[in-house]
Amino acid sequence: MINPIAFQSCIAGLVGFRESLDATMPTISDDLKESESGIYVNDIHSLITIENIYNCIVNTGTIVLPTEWYNTIDYKAGQRVLSGENVYLAVQDNTNEAVTDDAYWRDMGNPMSMYLQDKMNQSAVKVANAIYIQKNLNQQAKSILPETMLYGGNGNIKNVITGQNRFVGFRIKLKDMDLGMYLSKIGLQFNAVLTDFPIYLYNSSQSAPVKIWNVSTTSAFSFQWANLTKQVMSFLSDTTNVGTDFYLGYYESDLAGKMAINNEYTFTTNLCGPCNPVNFSLRKEWGAYIDITPFQVVADNLNQDRSLWNVTTNGYTDGTNFGLNLLASVYCDTTDFFCRNKHGLSNAIAFQTAVSIIQDMAYSARDNQQMLKLQQMANFALGNQENKTIGLNDQMTKQIMQLDFNYAGSNPKCLPCSDLYNNSVTMGSVY
Repeated sequence: MINPIAFQSCIAGLVGFRESLDATMPTISDDLKESESGIYVNDIHSLITIENIYNCIVNTGTIVLPTEWYNTIDYKAGQRVLSGENVYLAVQDNTNEAVTDDAYWRDMGNPMSMYLQDKMNQSAVKVANAIYIQKNLNQQAKSILPETMLYGGNGNIKNVITGQNRFVGFRIKLKDMDLGMYLSKIGLQFNAVLTDFPIYLYNSSQSAPVKIWNVSTTSAFSFQWANLTKQVMSFLSDTTNVGTDFYLGYYESDLAGKMAINNEYTFTTNLCGPCNPVNFSLRKEWGAYIDITPFQVVADNLNQDRSLWNVTTNGYTDGTNFGLNLLASVYCDTTDFFCRNKHGLSNAIAFQTAVSIIQDMAYSARDNQQMLKLQQMANFALGNQENKTIGLNDQMTKQIMQLDFNYAGSNPKCLPCSDLYNNSVTMGSVY
């Protein structure tokens, strides 16, 4: 699978649009005019002009404008508002924060810019998905480790850990590129019932926590699983850098005198298979993909605002689980692979963007003679067969078939080095 937000972020500025010379046409955002590859969507087909695009989308419902920004509305990250002639995207939750404050809002430009940016982002993901199908990567990019617990068995209820106001938990590290991890449940064993107990997930590339869950148990001393809002932990994501560490755990100060029961499971010491066949088998399964090490951070090294501490002060220990267990699965996440090969995708992304825009022209709801002529030309361009040249739809499929990649350094379990191109899978369209 691929993380669409992270992939869209890494291809930003790769392919651009040329602006109209007609001063009456809307301008487009500066970042849309950037082209690191030197490829412009306008050059794919003569129908791709700002004038034609404008005539296609204005007053047709192709673009649905967001509501006007208002100073009493609670906005959530990801919401869009209209202010003046531009659209703004909330980058974090806010109320009454002016759209000019870039700590809370990102200027998406005018509706034309918003339309072009959305088309580019959608097309990049379409190309990646088409490659999955056409190159048989979908046979590889799947779950390679079903939901698995770290270890079996419970801790001795007399073996409690006295809190010292530390942060304690597990350091989690994906061993290879092109891997991702789903965290779905957390196991808890404490000497008292927990109510809305906060569990934190940090990443070494981010100051703020990536996620905070509030979990509860119903029985003291007993081991229990608590469901988590599923969290993706990728080698690369929209919020984390490549190959960074995750830190999952809790602040002992939140326990208010309650204590964890220690299982004394060893995470780094070799296990005796015949002595402990269950845990030996579990370790062999998850240990092929992830490294998990218990750690602690003493109170003096923690930040009062609970931002990420200096990770060089971590103290690592074995034989301590801090009352925690995890249920997780590992899957192939080829986002970083596609980002590493983005320059090889630039022409296909530009071509797919052009096809998507021409599709909108072909199905535009605007009703006038100029639009009717544009619709006819768009339909002809998409499926031209009359002069024995292939239309844009078939050309797009050919673009995907001709793509070639360097798989060196990739995870062979997700992206095998063998030739994936000589396969029998065919595809008529990428959209």
